Amino acid sequence: MVSAIDVARQFVILAGADGEPLNQMRLYKLMYYAQGWSMAWYLEPLFDDRIEAWKLGPVPKNIRRELQSFGDDPISGLGEPEALTVRARDLIGAVWNKFREFSGFGLSDRTHKEPPWRDAYMPDAGGRCSNAITNEALLAYFGRLYEQDTGEPPGGEARLESQFAEGKLVPLSEVIARIGKK
Repeated sequence: MVSAIDVARQFVILAGADGEPLNQMRLYKLMYYAQGWSMAWYLEPLFDDRIEAWKLGPVPKNIRRELQSFGDDPISGLGEPEALTVRARDLIGAVWNKFREFSGFGLSDRTHKEPPWRDAYMPDAGGRCSNAITNEALLAYFGRLYEQDTGEPPGGEARLESQFAEGKLVPLSEVIARIGKK
């Protein structure tokens, strides 16, 4: 597992390289998707930060605390990630490539249609909610999407890594097929 701030830093770097503004709303939703796909691909969270179901969608709580001074402005000056694994960089890159066309509000609309946010969002009388979107809820939803895409149960990327690490041959066609889906 990597730190949530390193995940945020990597998204900011990718957005900057593409000339895309990345505000808090957009970043938080991208982090939610990275966490969800990590659960589906590897059966483990990418980072250890509570994701909460807020009115405008998922928000990693501790990152929110760190970045709230940016307001609605594009995030900049976070520096380089200190300790990202190759796996984490690949996953973050895949999520960026899949969702970079969406604005913060576009991503918010998407998350409102998905069970992890819908099931956790139960606002109080003042319209506030800080319920957690659990890793189990992320795995249930994104794992189902993974299974629909690959025909395999969740965790397929971790199984491939394990086979490779054990020196077992992985068919090139399987590697190519997986690369094409990311």
